[in-house]
Amino acid sequence: MNAISSFRLCKLTNEQLLEKVDLLTDEMFKNGKIPLRHIPARANDDYDLLIGELILRFHDIFKSQKCTICNGTGRDRRRNEEGNLTSDCTCKCQL
Repeated sequence: MNAISSFRLCKLTNEQLLEKVDLLTDEMFKNGKIPLRHIPARANDDYDLLIGELILRFHDIFKSQKCTICNGTGRDRRRNEEGNLTSDCTCKCQL
């Protein structure tokens, strides 16, 4: 991912960002050209920065979700074969 995306300069809403990435991706496949990058960079227009922002936003949303098995605790609340609550999270949520 482009390191400049980490500055989070994109001011587009999530909907605007998705629409712009979709449009630019369609254009890229229709004309067969790599999108231009500008100097100085344009956080709301440069394809690589928009993709970087999209990845960062997805990552933020993904990390804010709680696991449905352990509820973000790292402990699996299901019962084992003996009927006891398990102590280790088996959901692989990486908490």
